[in-house]
Amino acid sequence: MLANRIYKLLLILLAVGAIVFAFTPNIGAKMKITCDYCKEEIKGHYLEANGKHYHVAHYLCDECGELLANEKVYLKGGKKYCEKCYNKLFAPKCAYCGRIIEDRSVLYKGMSYHRDCFENHVALKCTLCGEIITGEYLQDFWGNAYHSSHKGEFPQCESCGRFISEEITGGGSRYPDGRHICNLCKSKALTDLDRAGEVFDKVKLQLAGENIRIEDDDIKLHLVDKNQLKEMSGEDSDSQKGYTRYKYTKIGNHQAAKHFDIYVLDAMPEMNFISIAAHELMHVWQHENSPAKNDPAFCEGSCNYASFLVLKHYSGEIAEYLIDNLNRDDDKIYGDGFRRVKKLAEDHGLDYWLRHLKSHKNFPAGY
Repeated sequence: MLANRIYKLLLILLAVGAIVFAFTPNIGAKMKITCDYCKEEIKGHYLEANGKHYHVAHYLCDECGELLANEKVYLKGGKKYCEKCYNKLFAPKCAYCGRIIEDRSVLYKGMSYHRDCFENHVALKCTLCGEIITGEYLQDFWGNAYHSSHKGEFPQCESCGRFISEEITGGGSRYPDGRHICNLCKSKALTDLDRAGEVFDKVKLQLAGENIRIEDDDIKLHLVDKNQLKEMSGEDSDSQKGYTRYKYTKIGNHQAAKHFDIYVLDAMPEMNFISIAAHELMHVWQHENSPAKNDPAFCEGSCNYASFLVLKHYSGEIAEYLIDNLNRDDDKIYGDGFRRVKKLAEDHGLDYWLRHLKSHKNFPAGY
């Protein structure tokens, strides 16, 4: 019976691959074996681990002191641990739920997860189809991630850039002129000309606060669709959202009368309208103050910078989105021009930029 118990104990200890179990009746033994725990001589059964010997009763967990003789034993750093203490101290834990990972884990960005925790709570998923995203993907300003394969499958809102879907925007609409707008933006659409005129006048006041004063009151605002805008501007551009037309009459060499028509796309969200209104009003200012036919990047970059100055008055995600678009625009005239004007104004101040714009057709050297 004793031999059977010893044999079973041996199997338990060897199962963890960490210790050596030794037994000797110690009858007639010439070599003295000392217990590493109590420092007393061992006469009879003993256990050996990490080159040390122990009475069976003294084979204890170095963390909690529990007897290890009939338990799984884990060795680490020269110490021995019961399963509970080893797991508490060293076993990998899920970075999401904090529980021990007993099966295969998922390693993501240097952290380990249960597979279920990773797939249900951590993994990046496509906002459109809900499937886990692997490899390259698209991401919009709003934090929505998409499989690259969805590009072209769904229309994008021309006001906010989101893919239009029930999951993201609650659906959307297509205007008769071909523009797509999501329901999030449509709920803020500016369609009333009187209300647009009130917002337009407010933008003029905000520009005046930046020392961009537009004294001429002979400015007429028009809300038009994309087809009308193309017709008025003579440009076949899907990205165009506003246009300023300047008309004047001369008596001799002097302008006897002048008039500005500003055309802005209708049914845009109010914040988008504000950005375009500021841009077009800066065209009016340049007609009134700057040399004729100035450099396109200096001209359009200055108009975009005027939009930036007005948008800074507003908080909220839409204003941040529009400012982000100005900063990331890769167009050589509108995008690069904006960044060059912005740096000029940041380096030397708004007044310097405006004075230079009044007297020069191009950027100063170095910009």
